[in-house]
Parts: sequence; C-alpha cells; structure tokens
Amino acid sequence: MRCPVSRLTKVSVTSILATLFALLTTLAMVESARKTPGDCQSTEAILDQLFHAETLNELYRQPSLWRSELSPEERKSLVVALIPHLWSQQSLRLALPEGTVIEPRYDWSKGIPQEVQQADRRIRHDLSMAAGRATWALEELLLCSLPVVFWRGAEADARSEAIARTCQGIVAAMDVPLVDGTERAPVEQRLAAAQSEDSRPRLLAELANDSSAEVRAAVAANRQTPLETVRKLESDPDMAVRAAAKENARHARSLLRDPE
Repeated sequence: MRCPVSRLTKVSVTSILATLFALLTTLAMVESARKTPGDCQSTEAILDQLFHAETLNELYRQPSLWRSELSPEERKSLVVALIPHLWSQQSLRLALPEGTVIEPRYDWSKGIPQEVQQADRRIRHDLSMAAGRATWALEELLLCSLPVVFWRGAEADARSEAIARTCQGIVAAMDVPLVDGTERAPVEQRLAAAQSEDSRPRLLAELANDSSAEVRAAVAANRQTPLETVRKLESDPDMAVRAAAKENARHARSLLRDPE
C-alpha cells in the first residue's frame, strides 16, 4: 500500500521536523515538571506492552485502557514517547489470524494485490514493525488518520516524506483536546464524525454501535468505513441503516472487480 504523500523537498521536510521537535520538546519539558517517577515507569510499561504484544487481541484492547485510565496529560506524554519509534526499522513478533493481511507487506504498483482482495480482514499499518505499530498507536491516542510510514520496498526519501506528513498530522491533532471516547459527545458531533471521510476506521467501527440510527446510517454510507463493519450494519435493525450498508458494500465490491 503506497503512502499517499506528495513530493516534499529536503528543506520542507527539515522545516516540518524542526517545528515538530520544537513543539514536542516544549511539551516534554512541561510534562516532565508535572510527572512523578511512577508516571515515567507507567509510560515505559505501556510502551513495553505495546511493542511486546504478539497477537491482534493483545494490541487492540490496549487503546481503550489508555483512554479510560490515562489523563489527557499522560496521553500526551505517551505521544511524545512514541514519536522516535516512527524512524525504527525493528521487526516485532505478531501472529495473524487466518484470512488477515497487512496491506503494506504487498506490492501495490499494479493495483490491489489478489491476496488483499481475498482477505477477510485488512490491516492498514504494518503492526509487525515498530514504526507501523507506533503510527497505529498515535492514531488511537489522537483519534486521527496518519500516513503509512513503513511499507514494502520503501526508499529512504519516501519514508522521510511519509514521516514528515505524519509529524504534520500529529502537530495538528495535538491542538485538539484528547477525548475519552464518543459516547459522551453530543449526537451532532457523533454524526459529523460518522459522515467525515477523515475519520479513522476504528472510530467509524465504534460509531457503528451508536444508539442513534442516523449516526449508524452515516457510518454505513461512509466510504472509509471498514468493509467488515459495513457488512455488520447490513443486518442492523433500522431499515435506512441496512439500505446504506448494502449500497456501500455494492460499491466496495465493484471497486474490487474493477480497481480503475
């Protein structure tokens, strides 16, 4: 899966990274003054659990704990701690269930790979690499979508551009308060998130369980909603939700048949 970033000059990449590090250095200094030794150990323990998880279930249950147990300041500190791992090329152990593929492991130069088309479950970031796992964790913490920073055949310049774009996204997302979840947000905000094509797939999957049928229908119609979530909504109790899901599923199948 090619990272969809435009070509950047070395000067612009350097400028972006310099801005990011200035911001994060300031943030780190502020948070360091507030932290106790126990906080430092907590961040280290979280990173240890993140990078040593060997199954998807172990990984996927961690973000809900971060959101429920960490304060906004502690989550920001975790963001700061994750940034350096974007440059890592370390391989991690990860057992994948049958029918699950990691998109960046395949060559997308000639269209959607057959293995990806036939997969039951597609994973956007390479969670078997430290850089991909760190990017995924940052998305979960900041509730945003970030570029893929590690993929098959990636050259150094292309990776640098992707990381620079990711850093831009992190800077932008950190200007927005971190939230504990969607269940307490007003229905208008939940609906806006369900309709936005910039919403991360896991947020859309969460909104698929919303108490509002209007929100669920928006999720069902969103082209960014994971296909497995769309399929689940095809059996929703609400007729409008089912109709939107079936139309979105038809659209997805047509793309698989004719990627062009």
